[in-house]
Amino acid sequence: MKKLLLTLSSTLILATTGMSVVSCTVKPEKEVILLLPGESIGSGSTYIQDAYREIANQFNKDHENDENFVPVKVVWKPSGTIQSAILSGDNLPDLYVSYPDQAALYKSTKLANKTRDMKVSMIGNDQDKKGIDAWNNFNDDLISPSFLKEGQYNNEQLVLPFGKSFDVSVINVNLFIDYLSIYDENAAETIKSNYEDYNKNNRAALTNSKGKVSDISFFNKSLSRKILEITPETTRNEGPAKWAKDLAGKTDVDLISGIREIFKDIDKVLKITSDYNKLDQYVKTHPNQNAIDVKIKDATWKEKTTDNPKSGSVVVQGNKSINKNYAFAIDSLANKFLMDYSAKTGNEIINTTDKDNNFFYSVEYAKQSAQLILNNEWEGSENTLKYLDGMWDIAYANKNWKNSSVFTEQWDGVFATSVSEPKKIYTSTYFANGTTFMAAGSSAGSYNFTKNSYINDQKPNEWGINADKNIDITYSGVKNADIITAPSTSGVGTGNAFMSQGPGIAGSNRTGQMQQKKKKQLHSFYNIWFNHKFQLNLD
Repeated sequence: MKKLLLTLSSTLILATTGMSVVSCTVKPEKEVILLLPGESIGSGSTYIQDAYREIANQFNKDHENDENFVPVKVVWKPSGTIQSAILSGDNLPDLYVSYPDQAALYKSTKLANKTRDMKVSMIGNDQDKKGIDAWNNFNDDLISPSFLKEGQYNNEQLVLPFGKSFDVSVINVNLFIDYLSIYDENAAETIKSNYEDYNKNNRAALTNSKGKVSDISFFNKSLSRKILEITPETTRNEGPAKWAKDLAGKTDVDLISGIREIFKDIDKVLKITSDYNKLDQYVKTHPNQNAIDVKIKDATWKEKTTDNPKSGSVVVQGNKSINKNYAFAIDSLANKFLMDYSAKTGNEIINTTDKDNNFFYSVEYAKQSAQLILNNEWEGSENTLKYLDGMWDIAYANKNWKNSSVFTEQWDGVFATSVSEPKKIYTSTYFANGTTFMAAGSSAGSYNFTKNSYINDQKPNEWGINADKNIDITYSGVKNADIITAPSTSGVGTGNAFMSQGPGIAGSNRTGQMQQKKKKQLHSFYNIWFNHKFQLNLD
């Protein structure tokens, strides 16, 4: 993904030497301006900003002696910079990182004729064969036509895709296997062995040479069976016991597919949630009887000193970083509606201006206003609502909502979504603790699903450790070997949907002597980049 971003950026920077040099402020500039707006690239994403600047600096160095050369300047500006340009009628930057809806706004302003059709820029007005071939090659390389379609508006390609991310779900297989062991320990042990073989044979580079899952136990099995009223006679051929038996007979990709199908089934997801919630609520009412009894056995400690610090292994018990357990978590509920619609209908793009789109809403536009209309047909949404209503029923029965107005308290033991108060928390924070079965979020932040947790400045005697100084403890509730990606829980018999998201690259037309001088160079430099190939791999 990083290579894709860098390569595309390089080509577009090269291409912009064919444009004149006017910035957002209308004041003529001596450089080509590539704008990185805050809406698309946050102020904290300095590594992305640095990558753009590195490419621009290298390009300027390589071409400084070219005839009519214009240097490139990468500029980051806070959110609202482009919007201010729209409202004031200022010129747009030569190139800018933009989401499609942002770029389309220009078409309803007096700057409409300044927006650049990126396809025309690449092919060239004279329909050069190299340009056409480059465009076709680029189009063929995309994993879905929707990548281009989402950047089209009024038959123009306003935005080209790059740096795409996905709303993708992640399953904690290690936690799931430990849950199944409550019902059938022997089958769960077989599943674990077969899953680790799959890791070793198919994902050794991503996991570890042996494919081993993290050495973590999550549940007190005997107590959990008592709470859930599990007996061999009543559960052998139904529910999770049957799932375990069926999965134990699968290996390799069939096992992975079998796990994904369970997490695609709304009824099965709600069964897992219901069981998990019963265990979590029992812990709250019986503080000394931990049905959810997390023991992370491969944690490490290190003395807080630079003078030959001692270090070693330690067992971390319990959910130390955030003392809450959520069975399932989704960052964006809006995205889930979209993915469940796509999974049900097979449509990759929703035309919200079409009242017959069978999505739950459509939009009627009139000049600068828009009217939202709830449609009669809600394809896919019935599955979304079944999922959310089922989670709500479980949480409501806990009656935590009577004692707290805080979302995280009301839904503790059941479900989490991204919250902004008192500070922004993504669901990957909960997932990384190791006590969430499945979470959905952006692949751009996928590293957060397996990030380490820390317990700092601890007294060693409280941990049974022989050390002279206080210690810092590092542990991980989830590692790469523990997880697989999955589509949305969209219901039995539906397709598999991942939602594409992320910005693209847009541009603006320029006039004048500079544009004419560099027209051929602009066209040729576009072709340089679009002959590069790229791949995206979700797993």
